[in-house]
Order: sequence, then structure tokens, then C-alpha cells
Amino acid sequence: METILILTIVTGAAIFVWKMAARSLALFRSEPASGKTDSCGSCGGCKSRCGTEISQIITGISILIAMGGALTTQAADTVETWDVGATNVDVYMGSENLGHTRQEGVIFGDILLGYGLAERFSAYIGTTLQADRTLGQSDHQHYLGLFGTPLDSDHVDLDLFLDFTGSNSGLTITPVFELNLDRDPDMSSYGIYLRTGMVFSHIPVDPEVADSADEVGTVVELNPGVYWSLAPGSQVFLEYNTGYLPSPAADQDNWTVGHMHLGFNQLLTESIELITEANWTLEKTNEKTAWGGFVGIIVGLPSATPNR
Repeated sequence: METILILTIVTGAAIFVWKMAARSLALFRSEPASGKTDSCGSCGGCKSRCGTEISQIITGISILIAMGGALTTQAADTVETWDVGATNVDVYMGSENLGHTRQEGVIFGDILLGYGLAERFSAYIGTTLQADRTLGQSDHQHYLGLFGTPLDSDHVDLDLFLDFTGSNSGLTITPVFELNLDRDPDMSSYGIYLRTGMVFSHIPVDPEVADSADEVGTVVELNPGVYWSLAPGSQVFLEYNTGYLPSPAADQDNWTVGHMHLGFNQLLTESIELITEANWTLEKTNEKTAWGGFVGIIVGLPSATPNR
């Protein structure tokens, strides 16, 4: 029965990604209609560069870093490598920027494939597809990376990442470390963690924009969090996410808007885990708070048991 459920989830995920990819490509090929508001909500389908491209990269990599096990979609969680030869399939669907206009809102889907290369050393590859809630604008990201656990003890863990993400907007390269402090072995009670990444982004020249030039940016991502194990296989996570811009533009602050993430993870079987999360922004001004959330399934294919 469990094998049938796993095959159903994996097949459904493949069909979902294929359909979203086809929809995304169709949107990319079509030109915006005159007067149509783009996803930033501030112009009429123009091709001029604005802060939206940079913010999309920052938002996308924030999503990937926060997933735990991969650098999507914002699951408050910690990182765990896979056993040697084990494979892992993660599928997530959700929405962000609820409470704002339909053009500013985002719906997304993500699928990730992971593989245990060696003891405490794994690799992953995945795709994130997103669009505004009107389905008038879309974007996609493809990512891959390596991560390992050089320090793995009963109370202290250190995980290291190297992530590469490409999208319609550009490329990011992100080295990340995560430090876990656990009260008891195997995360059986509670603990704290800190995940920090240095996001190096590159946006190439846009041939349709006069006098455009390559743009390079750097963001330091900070994700402190706490977890509490309610029972075996059940965990609650609370995580804060923000970013620091060493060299912001003239109209930008050094610190990006912070986000709080509240997640609940439930192990359904030995091979299947349910991931849920709600998140909200902590605005520095009187702007409306943005809400978001998603649901995901992590499927461990034969012998894919996380190492701790």
C-alpha cells in the first residue's frame, strides 16, 4: 500500500511540473498586452529594468534556503543528508503575498530530487515554477547543489551547502552553513539553529533595454529558528528570515523586510512526511502585511532514511 502511495505522489508531481512548465513557456513566448500591469504592479508591461528582478532573485533564493534539505519554498526546517544511494522526492505547492493585489500575489509549485552520494554528503536538483494569481506573469527557476554534514554529534551539527540557481532573471550562487544546537540526540525534544547564506546574483544585459549593463548583487541571508518535538515524528518550527544588503541601491534599506515562518511537520509513514507552513511579513512601515503558506510531501524512496 505504501509503495502504491509513493508511486502515486511521484507520478502526480511529474504531471504537475510538466503542465506548469508548458504553461510557463507559453506565457514567456507571449508579449504583454498594452496597459497590462506586470507582477510588480507599478507599470504597464514595460521592459525597463526595475527592482523587481533583483527582488525575484532574493525571494527565490530565500525560498530555497528555507526549505531544509534543499536550498523552496520556505519550510521552517533543519537540514538532513540522505543515506548513501538513497533517493528523495520533495513536492510543494503554495501561495505568497496573500492580502495584496492579485498581480502582486504568487502561486508556486516545486519539485526536488535528492540523492545520497556518500556518508553525510548529498546532492539535489529541482525546479520551482511560479506565477501571479491572475496567471498573467510567470517565472521559473532551476537549481542544483551539494550539501554535507562535516560535524554530526548528539548536541551540535554543522551543515554546509553550495547552491546554484538559474532563472529567467539571472543566476545566483549561494554558499550556506547551518548550525544546530539540540537539547537531546535525534532532535527528540527541542533546539535552536542558525542558517546563513551569502547570495551572489548576476543579471545579464537585456538586449531590449538601451544602455543596460550586467548587474551583480550580494545579499546575506539570516534564518535563526527554534524547533520543538511534540511526539515522535511530529515537530513544530518557528523561524525568522531576513536579508542584509551590503551595497543597497539609493532607494533601498540595508535590511530586507523580515518574515516569520511557523511550520508543522508530521511523519506519516517511515517513508512519507507531510510539511505544512504559514508565514507572514514583519513590515517596517504601515504597509499591509503579506501572508503565505504551502503544503508539501517528502517521499523517501527505498532506503532513503535521513542521517542524524
